Amino acid sequence: MLHPLVGAMLLRHWDMPEDLIQMARWHETVLRDNGRPLPDYVDVVIAANLMHYGTQEGRYARYAGVSVPALEKCLAGRNQDEPNLQGRKELVQLMTSE
Repeated sequence: MLHPLVGAMLLRHWDMPEDLIQMARWHETVLRDNGRPLPDYVDVVIAANLMHYGTQEGRYARYAGVSVPALEKCLAGRNQDEPNLQGRKELVQLMTSE
């Protein structure tokens, strides 16, 4: 896809913050892992795309059943002992199931 590169170039030309440039540049790299326990802006956009489009068919169907780091980080929450953790884990499984 060319649009992530073009978006990043435009944001850089407009002197936007580096986090926004990285978000535009890498948001279609679905299996990207930022190497940190918490999500960054790129992770949020990847997770939002997967949650919006789903993986049952269409552009993200190849990720059905695949563990997507961004989605897991965004849905995990900061406190792993939260009562809603199991619900979020189930949502991750649903979003990435075939």
